[in-house]
Amino acid sequence: LLQGKIAARQAVVHSAFPASHDALLGMFLALGGPSMARLFTFALYPLGGAATFLLAGLLFGGGGKVAALLLMSIPGVVIMSSMTNVDTGMMWYAAMTLAGTVRALQNTGAPRRRCAPGAAPVAVHAGAASSA
Repeated sequence: LLQGKIAARQAVVHSAFPASHDALLGMFLALGGPSMARLFTFALYPLGGAATFLLAGLLFGGGGKVAALLLMSIPGVVIMSSMTNVDTGMMWYAAMTLAGTVRALQNTGAPRRRCAPGAAPVAVHAGAASSA
């Protein structure tokens, strides 16, 4: 922008994901082609459900099963998990990050607070949107 135009810099790659995800996806693409990368992406689908189960359990105490089933029954999530992409991984990373944050806050000795119903899906979408 200093030169008056937008220029691509090959050394600067923006990725909202940990480098390990990019490296694993590239490794599966190199080893087995698109089908192996698609299988890796699909493996993150149940991990996203498990992370949502954990997050909702921490936030609501007992709503983990319902939250995980709701997330995993959304047609768009099912379709995205069947394609080679990084969005399914982002679902898992966002839910795990939020669960870790909630657990850390709960371990500080502060009074335990419950979130309002619907807060977990909003938080997951906010986390995914902010890093996209």
